[in-house]
Amino acid sequence: MSLIAAAQWTAVATIVLAVFAIVTAVFAFLAFRAQSSEVTTLRGQLEDQKELNPKQTPVLELQARELRESIDERKRDAEDQRQSQANKVAAWFGLKDFGPVQFSSGPRGPSLQLWGAFIRNDSGSGC
Repeated sequence: MSLIAAAQWTAVATIVLAVFAIVTAVFAFLAFRAQSSEVTTLRGQLEDQKELNPKQTPVLELQARELRESIDERKRDAEDQRQSQANKVAAWFGLKDFGPVQFSSGPRGPSLQLWGAFIRNDSGSGC
């Protein structure tokens, strides 16, 4: 290969590389602009959020207070329901008269009375 042909091939390769370098630089510039635009948008959103946070704080505190009150009310209602059911159960010690005892044959015997613990459940809970 002659020296002129080698120089020409080298010049062509250098031009091709230069063109690719320019194309790469253009793409890099476009990517930088897009990224810069996204960063600007994110900064704007961050500033908007900073302005909004102090306005949201009282609302969130109110919601938290209402949720606590709701939970407390549910606890009170559940306790009232348990107390109401417990008030319908009674227990006592006493003497119960079962009436005269009937033996298998013969006259009725004396009245049977027993001491014991008695429980009455009117709560309707099935216990």
